[in-house]
Amino acid sequence: MIKKESSVRERIWEIDVLRGILVIIMVVLHILFDLEFVYNIPIGYGTGFIDKIRIVVATLFIMVSGISTAFSKNSFKRGVVVLSAALLISFVTFIVGREYFISFGVLHLIGLCMIVSPFLKKIPTPSLLILSLIIGMTQFVIPFM
Repeated sequence: MIKKESSVRERIWEIDVLRGILVIIMVVLHILFDLEFVYNIPIGYGTGFIDKIRIVVATLFIMVSGISTAFSKNSFKRGVVVLSAALLISFVTFIVGREYFISFGVLHLIGLCMIVSPFLKKIPTPSLLILSLIIGMTQFVIPFM
């Protein structure tokens, strides 16, 4: 009996578990946001422990998404889908109320990075490092608006 060699790569379950945990925490954080800013229940969303958790979870989610994109065969196509969903969310929040408008959020960032990643993979590592440093230094030249 001859075994067929599978072209399907095995998933890295640790990344999937971490992503699942982060999504659950993000859902809870969005519920807390709604309680404070939509239903006016003072829970201290923007301060203290909740704010620290929000920053850590968003950062980890972006990092895990970047790691996952490195394994993706069609990150451009998936990036277009993610960015389209982000733009739809922006449109809906613009219509619902200007105070809740999301101009550029985590999904916008992830979608754009997924779209750009296939092109960045073609750049040699030393050149990519120099490009990253140049882009990073622009924060000191171009003021945040």
